[in-house]
Amino acid sequence: MRKPPVYTYESIFASEINSFLKYRIDGGGKGVQEPYVLKTLDDVLLGMGLNQKIIEAQSVDTWIASIKGQERTKKNYVSIYRMFAEYLHGFGYPAYVPPSQRGRSLYVPHIFTQDELRRIFEASDNIVSRSPLTDAPLWFPVMVRMLYGCGLRVGEAVSLQNRDIDWEENVLLIRAAKGNKDRLVPMSRSLGSVCRDYYTVAHTDPKPDDYFFRSRNGNPFPTLRPYMWMRYVLEQAGIDRHQGVAITRGVCVHCLRHTFAVHTLQLQNEKNIDRFYSIPILSTYMGHTNIYGTEQYLQLTPEYCHSLCH
Repeated sequence: MRKPPVYTYESIFASEINSFLKYRIDGGGKGVQEPYVLKTLDDVLLGMGLNQKIIEAQSVDTWIASIKGQERTKKNYVSIYRMFAEYLHGFGYPAYVPPSQRGRSLYVPHIFTQDELRRIFEASDNIVSRSPLTDAPLWFPVMVRMLYGCGLRVGEAVSLQNRDIDWEENVLLIRAAKGNKDRLVPMSRSLGSVCRDYYTVAHTDPKPDDYFFRSRNGNPFPTLRPYMWMRYVLEQAGIDRHQGVAITRGVCVHCLRHTFAVHTLQLQNEKNIDRFYSIPILSTYMGHTNIYGTEQYLQLTPEYCHSLCH
């Protein structure tokens, strides 16, 4: 297989670009296009003689104007830069963030019903190993419950280490998540009990730096692995992965996070908790950069929209 090119960054933001790319890879990103896109930005910043760690609007406009290709290409480049700019903000560096050039996404995540969740958990608990070397019957039932019960991203779950779990308080420490921010995520008692049982069996000689979910050689799972096992579980549970024309990515393991958000808002509404308070709390819990990413969940289920009107 042809090796991807290695780029050398030379602008004043060279170290931040390298650390951002590592952060993306560690978080489960493929890191295929981002190194080249940021190289084009690096070249522009270097050519402008930038000597302070500030990226102003003029610098960004100059870079965007230098991008060759179709409009879709520019949108992709700007999307990657926006992530890098938010990353810089986490370290206190001023960086202009241009308006998103992406069109409105048609993707509508699938929200699992309680019956579908029951079938998913049941199918996960009854995975048949395809190989004696496959540990999926051990770890996947725990991961699928953690993804739903805590609303985690898959990359956050596979990056979790033993030292990140407070067993006394049933709290997870999610390190360097999206936006390079740490956050604390409480677990329910029942989920904490499931995770503790798994920990006892899977970590007979536990070390703090061991990955909580790990392959037999001790490495963390690639993010693709939970996606592949979720496909198998959905098939066993009798759930169509290609429901609706708007669901362009299909039903996948990431939908557990979306389902957690919608079900949490439904529960808060049933308890008459004002959205003014509930949405910022949920936004912080899920690690969203702002509340706008959380507010989208208000529109995802007819049941919830109906409850808001009555």
